[in-house]
Amino acid sequence: LAFGGAAAMGRGLTLAFDAAAAGPRVTIVWNRPCLGDVGTTVLCLAASGGGEGAAARQTQQLCLQLSVLENPPPAFLLPTELAVEWMMGQLGTIFIRVVDPAPQDAVASLGVLSNTSLPAGAALRDLALSGPEGTARLVWVPAAGSGGGTYTVCFGTADRRISPYDRCLSGQRANALCVDIAVVRCRYAARPRESLMDVAYMFQTDWVQLWALNPAITEPDYGVGAEAAILNTGHLYRVDTGDFLSAIAYKMGVTLKHLLLHNADLAAAPDDPLFVGKIICVIPSSCKRESL
Repeated sequence: LAFGGAAAMGRGLTLAFDAAAAGPRVTIVWNRPCLGDVGTTVLCLAASGGGEGAAARQTQQLCLQLSVLENPPPAFLLPTELAVEWMMGQLGTIFIRVVDPAPQDAVASLGVLSNTSLPAGAALRDLALSGPEGTARLVWVPAAGSGGGTYTVCFGTADRRISPYDRCLSGQRANALCVDIAVVRCRYAARPRESLMDVAYMFQTDWVQLWALNPAITEPDYGVGAEAAILNTGHLYRVDTGDFLSAIAYKMGVTLKHLLLHNADLAAAPDDPLFVGKIICVIPSSCKRESL
């Protein structure tokens, strides 16, 4: 290297030597490393001077390891649980937080992917984008009839779009994360001032039958939200060999429609065969069964 000059090292690397009075200095500049430069580059330097040929003095070699990382998309820090269990009537919340590993970059978007259908009543709230970070929260109160269902919600995020330069490929980098929300069957979280009659109406049964399922309730004529926050809305039934939906409905004295109301997973695929050992929710109607 010529003292006081500069040398091009290829791949956009430039090394410049400045023999200033305050002391010599070497400056290494790598102008916009690109995708082809991803990896590790080792650059070894040595300075010589004080004579020519054998008389020249050379410093000990110094090697620098330069690592070029591909610009990653924003990463999801929250949620950490990809499978959660919620209850009908009870507010559930998923907190979402994304951070771009490149602090100079910025999160440009955060939301629910377009190919995801949110459950009825679910909403994304408190969306905030600030530099390399983005936050939001998904809220949902599973309604009566959602018990037994599993609802997959996928979130997407992307950093800002950058114009390509030289031989570099740029543009937007995106990431996605999906969470499965399983709603407990046969259980409902009663809200303040809700009566047994209110809850029974939601599940298309009568309050007397609902009261029989919840013997801890001492005052059925008043709001049950405070006294018994979690209500049983049916019995858990284990599918046996030879069972199929219409046979179970007949055996329990209910209609097939009523059986599907209490089992969202069955309502989504009513023609699928039942496997032995599967748990479903039923509210037997002995009076109707005896009249058949």
